[in-house]
Amino acid sequence: MIKLQKALQNLGMSRRKACDIVKSNGVKINGKISYEPWADLKETDYIEVDNKKFFISDLVEEFEKKYYLYHKPYGILTTMKDDFGRETIVDDIKGKIKENVFYIGRLDKNTSGLLLLTNDGDFANLMSKPSSNVKKSYYVMTEEDIKAEEVSKLENGVTIEGGIKTKPASLKTLKKKNEIIITITEGKKRQIRYMFKEVGHKVKVLKRISFGIWNLRDVPNPGDIKEIEPIKIKEFIKIIKRGDNKSESTNSMRGKRDKVKTTNFNKRKTFNTNRK
Repeated sequence: MIKLQKALQNLGMSRRKACDIVKSNGVKINGKISYEPWADLKETDYIEVDNKKFFISDLVEEFEKKYYLYHKPYGILTTMKDDFGRETIVDDIKGKIKENVFYIGRLDKNTSGLLLLTNDGDFANLMSKPSSNVKKSYYVMTEEDIKAEEVSKLENGVTIEGGIKTKPASLKTLKKKNEIIITITEGKKRQIRYMFKEVGHKVKVLKRISFGIWNLRDVPNPGDIKEIEPIKIKEFIKIIKRGDNKSESTNSMRGKRDKVKTTNFNKRKTFNTNRK
C-alpha cells in the first residue's frame, strides 16, 4: 500500500508539488479523478499523470535518486517537450540517462553551459529557492569593452525589465575588456542579458561555467553528462542548511571576487557533432 502523494514523489516531484497538483488539478486513479493526496493505492492500481499511465507496482520499488551534471549545447531548448518540434535537452540526453529526470536552472536557447539533471524533486526545490543563495557563475562576452563604472553598477545591482532590482553580483573582467565572469545568487528569466542591457551592452556569448560547488570543467564538451556522487549532494545540502553558502555568497558580493578558472571559455563549441 502507498499513498498517492508518495507515488507522485517517486516520479520525481517534491512533496509540496505532489500535494498541490492533486489538490488543484486532481490525478486519475484507475480512470477516476481524485483530489486526495493521502488516497491509498494498491500495487494493482494505476495513476495517470500528464496523460501517461504509471502502474503502482512499478512505483513501490525502492526509488533511487539520481543526479547528473550536463553541458547544455548552444541552440537547444531547456524544456522537456516543445509543441513546435524544436530540439530540446530531452533529444540530446536520450539514450544517455535511463531515469525520468528534469532540469535545475533553466538556460535559454542561445545560452550554453552547466545544468543539473535529477529525479529528486526535494533537492530541485531546495536548489531553486532564493533563500538557498546558490551561486552561479557565467562567462559573458559583450560587443564592446565594459567600463569600470559599468562593472560597479552591475555589482551593486541594477533595475531590469519589469522593474526588478537585482541583488549584488560579483564581476571580474578578463584580459579582453569585453570578456567578463559574473557570479549571481538568483536566476530570473534572461537576467544576465537584461543586466548588461541596462548598462548599455549587448551580450554576444553567454555560458554558465559553475553552479553551486560544480564546475563546467567536469563536463567540458557540449552534450557531456557526468553522474554526481550522492555524497556530494548531501555535502552541499548541509552547506545550504547551515547557511555557509549564504555567508560565502554575501562576502564575495562585497568585493571578495571569486577565483574562477577561465581558460578556453571563449574557445567554445556550439554543438557536439557526436551527439546521437
